[in-house]
Amino acid sequence: MARLTKKQIIDSIVCEATQGLFFGDERDGETPPINLQNFTDEMSRHGAKALRARLSGLAYQKVLQEGIDALEYTKRLKERQLASLGQQLASLGQVERAAREERLQANRRQLAAARAEKRNISESIDDIIAKFVGPVLDKHPEWRSHRCAVEIEPQVNKTLRGAERRPLALDAIRKRVKKYRTHAR
Repeated sequence: MARLTKKQIIDSIVCEATQGLFFGDERDGETPPINLQNFTDEMSRHGAKALRARLSGLAYQKVLQEGIDALEYTKRLKERQLASLGQQLASLGQVERAAREERLQANRRQLAAARAEKRNISESIDDIIAKFVGPVLDKHPEWRSHRCAVEIEPQVNKTLRGAERRPLALDAIRKRVKKYRTHAR
């Protein structure tokens, strides 16, 4: 491998220091008037010129050592950046897991509330059925569940409509009458 020239080493160091923006010599072009918008870029341009001027005054061995030091520094800096990025990704994963867990808990609470609401509606419908089937069974204890359901169906559905509930089919009323008969005895 050919030996690097002093200029190549200095170019590499300055280029790395300015992240490839400037060389610190005539290749950078004329310096524009400095204002707030270009202040940061021009700091790098002037820093590149100062670094090149300092390195140009050193002997080849010193420039070579500066180049090696710059490479080691850059390597450590990139390793720290990668470690920091890894930590950020890990914390992002934790945040995502926490958000996912939060959504899951919210869904569970919502489902529990919906089940409780359904249970309350079901219990209130059972109460309505019991209100109408009790007297019918007192009069006609021998009647089957279907006959009782046919008898109370108009009253039950009228009451449900009054409570802004959906009317029940005859089979649903029959099942609830049968449930009432087995639990009432």
